[in-house]
Amino acid sequence: MKVLLTGFGLFHDFSANPTELLVQHFPELPNIMLKKLVFKVDFETVAQEYPTELTAFNPDLIINLGLNATANTIQLEEFALNTAVPNQAIIVEHAPAAYRSTLPLYALNKRLNQAGIPSQVSQHAGTYLCNFIYYHSLHYMQQKEGAAVFMHLPFSSELVCQFALQNQRTYPSLPMATLQNAIQLLIQDVEENLGTNTIKNASV
Repeated sequence: MKVLLTGFGLFHDFSANPTELLVQHFPELPNIMLKKLVFKVDFETVAQEYPTELTAFNPDLIINLGLNATANTIQLEEFALNTAVPNQAIIVEHAPAAYRSTLPLYALNKRLNQAGIPSQVSQHAGTYLCNFIYYHSLHYMQQKEGAAVFMHLPFSSELVCQFALQNQRTYPSLPMATLQNAIQLLIQDVEENLGTNTIKNASV
């Protein structure tokens, strides 16, 4: 199975982005062809580079990662909207107003919780760059039998410790190992079910 894992670089005034670290250090997995991409937090860069990367790699599963600095759980995003700030522009012309996740998120969420990983299903990925890349992912998967998901993550506990030492400010967090385990469990679940009727695309 071909898996594309994406994250983002520095965001606002934060000195590190956990999604970048997760992507960079994510381990190779048996029977998985893994491609890892980290994008600059910039609409133009993602718009130019991401469609080309999708076509070249042709993944079976896309996992987009993004930071939610106020989240205290992993958030599995259900919808991507065909609109993006700052000017409320259409992301893909003549495409649906929204796509629903191609995965059974509530079942995946239950499995993560049973494994001791705090997570929840969230309605949508917002209207910023996270939503932008997620919409492109789900739109791409309309062309084939595959799956895509966006995971909003809190900071890693390791990074929050650094921030607390540097500027005495803290944020909700989860251990880096927990965040990595969540991604691995998701890949394992999709690998077991890819090609079955539990994975299907939906538009709104």
